[in-house]
Amino acid sequence: MLKRLKAIRKYVGLNQTDFGKRIGMSQSGYGQIETGDRALNDRIIKLICLEFAIDENWFRTGQG
Repeated sequence: MLKRLKAIRKYVGLNQTDFGKRIGMSQSGYGQIETGDRALNDRIIKLICLEFAIDENWFRTGQG
């Protein structure tokens, strides 16, 4: 899932700071998620999927 997260961020052309702001997080908080140092919880997954129109099933599983 972390690879898909980074791929989404790069696809939309945002750095960690701007991506984090779009989902209500600081750059450091978001960066910790992207590197796996902080858990990617359901609330954040839903925020990302809503903000960037991502299919949640694809984001979670890579299928779809």
